[in-house]
Amino acid sequence: MVNGEAEAKLLISVELTIFPLAVTLERALTPEFASPEQLRGEPQTVATDIYSLGAVLKKVTAERIASGEQSKDLEAIIGMATREEARDRYSSADVLAADLRALLEHRVVEARRGWTGRINIFGGGDELPLAA
Repeated sequence: MVNGEAEAKLLISVELTIFPLAVTLERALTPEFASPEQLRGEPQTVATDIYSLGAVLKKVTAERIASGEQSKDLEAIIGMATREEARDRYSSADVLAADLRALLEHRVVEARRGWTGRINIFGGGDELPLAA
């Protein structure tokens, strides 16, 4: 997660379940905020935290998002933070924070310049997903 000084901190959660004569180490997570790789039990990286930050941002802003360019920017930021593939997310909390600052300062956010994951063919209404 990111602390008050915008420094990325890797959080490790461990749940110990003690049975008679056995100790079991399990993953502790909140599915709503867990990244796909967390749910699959794969190793966690900074991208895992970026996904969780995006999921929390989506949750806390869901009812407050107004229409207009800023909402499209926020949706793009959340979308980039919560992409299915870890390699397609923000590379660091600093880059995510820079986009959030740009949003607040009404500047162009990098997430809007990047790959959107969908393409509109021949100007029609149908969008097709792009493969990574």
